[in-house]
Amino acid sequence: MTGRVGDTPLIGAGTYADDRAYGVSCTGTGEAFIRNAVAHDVVSRMLYIPNTNVATAARDAIKQLPDEPEGVGGLIALDAKGNHAFGLSKNSHMYRGWVTRDGKIYVQIYATDPPKLIQR
Repeated sequence: MTGRVGDTPLIGAGTYADDRAYGVSCTGTGEAFIRNAVAHDVVSRMLYIPNTNVATAARDAIKQLPDEPEGVGGLIALDAKGNHAFGLSKNSHMYRGWVTRDGKIYVQIYATDPPKLIQR
């Protein structure tokens, strides 16, 4: 049923990690992520396409989702060096946050909005 919450993330679809590349966590319309093995796809792009960085892999994998409403969602990916990336399907939003190497904390919801620096 659309809108349900609490399904178990499936390895390869909603979550995946590989020490050679990076880890991924996804959220969204589960069936689309399952059919497209999105989390595994992100890691595979990093491993098998030369010179692919985490941002490119995340963006390109999320673009493979079908058009809305079936392919609504997003992902967070982190590579072995600590670089992070977000991928969002068209018109999606996702609460997310990150901390930079110098300790600055940022949050963001919409891809079109600039990240907001959280003061300590």
